[in-house]
Amino acid sequence: MGPDPDQPREYFSFAIHYYVAGRYAVFAGLDRIAGNLLHHAIEMAIEGHLSQTTSSTDLKRYKHSLNLLWQDFKSGISDGSSLDRFDQTVSGLDQFETVRDPEHIQQHGGLASIAPHRRDEKAKRTTKLRAPVPRYSLNLPEIDELLDALLVAASVDPRFFRAAVSKSEAREYLARGNVTRLRDLRS
Repeated sequence: MGPDPDQPREYFSFAIHYYVAGRYAVFAGLDRIAGNLLHHAIEMAIEGHLSQTTSSTDLKRYKHSLNLLWQDFKSGISDGSSLDRFDQTVSGLDQFETVRDPEHIQQHGGLASIAPHRRDEKAKRTTKLRAPVPRYSLNLPEIDELLDALLVAASVDPRFFRAAVSKSEAREYLARGNVTRLRDLRS
């Protein structure tokens, strides 16, 4: 079965919902959950673009791997190399898929953080741990910029999804510290 012409809109709508929920979770200090929600926001946006030429069955082969989705997304658009600057952000966000499983954290440990500011805006605080544990660390403005650039590259006007953020609380957390055009969804 081939691609469904209405499917991209649904993927992008889910992406916006995950994005707003993820931004809220960052400000609420729910870093592991925020990372997983923002992972799904990017995943849904990429799959929204890919679903125009790929069936939903074929999209399942990615198994939530942002790195694989990202590489295929970039290779399928003109000037995909202009998005290389987001490779590190995508790779970091991809790691948050593993910390959604409590068993993984129990077995391996993990320190997760998503700062609501740019990497270079605040001095890094170092947490001393007795034993080395995996660290998962991102900065929200980089994810904002990633989603905005992804939508531009996919030729998606985010204003189409304004209805997805109709509640004042959603608009508040969408706009907080967001300098991208995605904050305009609140209008």
